Amino acid sequence: MESEGVSLPLIHEHPMKPWNDLRKGDCCGRFVSVSDGYYCKNCDIFVHKKCGDNLSEFIVHTSHPNHTLRIRFKIGFCICRLCGRETWNTFYRCQVCDFKVDLDCAKHPPPPVIETFETHSHELTFLKGLTEFYSFHVDCLNYSPEVSHSYHSLHPLKLLTGPPPDYSDGKCRLCENEVDEELFYHCSSCNFTLDMRCVLNPPPRSLVDLKAHGHQLTLLPRLFSFSCNACGLKGDRSPYMCVQCDFMIHQDCLGLPRVININRHDHRVSRTSVLGVVNSVCGVCRKKVDWTCGGFSCQRCPGYVVHSKCATRDDVWNGKELEGIPEEEEDVEPYVVVDGNTIHHFSHKEHYLRRIHGNGVLYEDNKCRCKSRCMYPIKLKLLGTSGTYACSYFCSSYLTSRGLER
Repeated sequence: MESEGVSLPLIHEHPMKPWNDLRKGDCCGRFVSVSDGYYCKNCDIFVHKKCGDNLSEFIVHTSHPNHTLRIRFKIGFCICRLCGRETWNTFYRCQVCDFKVDLDCAKHPPPPVIETFETHSHELTFLKGLTEFYSFHVDCLNYSPEVSHSYHSLHPLKLLTGPPPDYSDGKCRLCENEVDEELFYHCSSCNFTLDMRCVLNPPPRSLVDLKAHGHQLTLLPRLFSFSCNACGLKGDRSPYMCVQCDFMIHQDCLGLPRVININRHDHRVSRTSVLGVVNSVCGVCRKKVDWTCGGFSCQRCPGYVVHSKCATRDDVWNGKELEGIPEEEEDVEPYVVVDGNTIHHFSHKEHYLRRIHGNGVLYEDNKCRCKSRCMYPIKLKLLGTSGTYACSYFCSSYLTSRGLER
């Protein structure tokens, strides 16, 4: 039975699953160097473990000792009175003074005094709210203004805030994500940008992922065009590569599942490194499939293939990896019998199908299109068998005992 998830009622109304991710948390709005957290797939909300655990509905905070602060979530936009960051999600609020602090400042308040700081020679005193004095953002105190990064050894990267420079593409060189305008690192000499996630937790230079490939893979941290062998789509930066096999893969394709159920096919589909089915179309999007690249195929139905990205879409796959789990055999007919000569088949829900008696013919009327999924014309050959069904509205849909032939 699938786990019901973790309940965090003070942060989110739905049960959440334990999850590993290095993206910015929807709880505190910050990046952290630890990946543990909780995720709600329905709402696409990720909460850091350090933010979600041990929360109290009411707190007494050192920065606002006169009144109690109460946790609030999803009640609108606010600016933290301590760090000045904007948040739309969870924060603590004083109902008397409308004093608000985000989760990070609530759990880890800034120190009242910093005696030594590398970019200023005097003692720094923390002041709540906005001032016209010589001041620093709280987050800028936590991150170094310059870093030497292993993936860009030529020059140090400088901490920037605000929109990325106009001459850049605004994306991280390693992961291709849009950089957060609040904080990122950049080298202006080389037009090299990293987001906070890749600065704090850069991807490994080499790895062994037998689910993705049989040999060691090495990261190529540069801009160049390539085709991903796992999904067949183009990329423009930083793939993992096997030099021995000339194999390249997107970083986000490393985690593709091996065996899954999709809601567009009766059987399980399995990932394969080379589809090998020439002139085939994807069973989900109905577009052409590159047979030289990887994808998903059905071991029971020769010729049924699906793009990797289509098979793992949220509206197609339920997110469960089934490798190693025995497949349950279900003797379920793909149609409902209306009467002795009429059925209602799952693949042609628009009309009933009636049984054809006599010799079959070649029928290729393009008037009928599949309206439920792909909008493609239905073209097929009748095989001259009494077990053949045709659409009762004469719209060129035909079915044999093996299913709809297109």
